[in-house]
Amino acid sequence: MRTVILLFFIAASAATFRADGGTAKPAVVETNVCDLVKRSNHFDNANVRVRAIVMCDLIEHTMLVDNECPARGISLWIPHELDDSEGVQTQQSGLRAQWTPGRLTTDTQMRGVFTGVFLHERKQRFLKVSQVGHVEVAPPMH
Repeated sequence: MRTVILLFFIAASAATFRADGGTAKPAVVETNVCDLVKRSNHFDNANVRVRAIVMCDLIEHTMLVDNECPARGISLWIPHELDDSEGVQTQQSGLRAQWTPGRLTTDTQMRGVFTGVFLHERKQRFLKVSQVGHVEVAPPMH
């Protein structure tokens, strides 16, 4: 019986480690903005993938929001090493195309799929992005 348990433990452990160095590959959890806001402590430091609308004033405020809970959102943090990636470039050019010079607005929107680490510090919620994908112009929020 001990041999069976030991073999099961070894097989389960081996399945969770990558062949390139033995480190565990973090799982990515599919979720949405509403769940991240409601269950921030649960998702803290988790690798997540979120389909969301980006609202941005093109100055310093960039948020991920969802039509299901429009009054809630999380800050979008895109590290500078991703600035030249295709998804980030598409998002930025789409946001700039929607901007009207001389008008501060949060109406500028894009929709995309964002993968990264969710961070919850005090009342602040961030998604530190590792990948931006499937970016498109978002329909107006209701």
